[in-house]
Amino acid sequence: MPRLRQNERERAIRVLAAGMTQVQVANHLNVSRMTIARLETRLRDTSTTHHRPRSGRPSETTLRPDRHIRIIHLRIRFLHASQTARQTHGRHANRISAQTVRNRFRQVCLRACRPLEGPILTQRHRMAQPQCTRVRIR
Repeated sequence: MPRLRQNERERAIRVLAAGMTQVQVANHLNVSRMTIARLETRLRDTSTTHHRPRSGRPSETTLRPDRHIRIIHLRIRFLHASQTARQTHGRHANRISAQTVRNRFRQVCLRACRPLEGPILTQRHRMAQPQCTRVRIR
């Protein structure tokens, strides 16, 4: 179930204050009724709809850079994660790491593709190949 954004939480509270039921608001926002009930309880207890602080390191990228990473990769499939990382900024205009790009790929079920590269054969190499190999190649 998706987490409600700040503007959706505020809209839910306004609609509840206008007289809609929790079930109607939940159906409208496509969340469970308990999500709306907890939101109402949080508003009553803390007088705010903001999320509580969580432990752990905050994410280096927001939704916009994550979308940028996905779009770049879908346009140019053979771009390496390190090259994508050089083109993408994180919070506070910092560069992000290639591992962050790989993590974002994993979150949206994408994989980095690599072009198939074989050895470069010169004319001398081709002539040195056994006859059976030359027949299979052509």
